[in-house]
Order: sequence, then structure tokens, then C-alpha cells
Amino acid sequence: MAGFQAEKQLVTKFYAALQADQGRGSSKVMADFCAPDLHWRGFHPFNEIIGAEAVGENFWSPLL
Repeated sequence: MAGFQAEKQLVTKFYAALQADQGRGSSKVMADFCAPDLHWRGFHPFNEIIGAEAVGENFWSPLL
């Protein structure tokens, strides 16, 4: 498990950025941390969303 510390820190930074953002610019946070062609598969009513910024706008901003 010791080999995953860098990955754990990245995930921690991602969630900290989303929390600090409070949903105002989640699209930018997603663009900073994820590939632009992200294919996100979520639960109904979100289902599939294509693009990091679209996930921020359509999922994270309303949730936060």
C-alpha cells in the first residue's frame, strides 16, 4: 500500500478543492484534475456525462 501515497494525496487534493469551491466553479476543479474527455457514469438521473467540465457543472455544482 505504501506505493499509492502520491495517488492518495492527489485524490485528497481533488476533494479538498471541490469542498473549498462550494459548487461555485466545480467545472474548473474538474478541468484541473480530470481529462477533458472524461466519460463519467453515474446513477439516475445523471447517467452518463461526457467531459470533465460537464461533470462539474451537471453533477458536482448542484450536489455541493
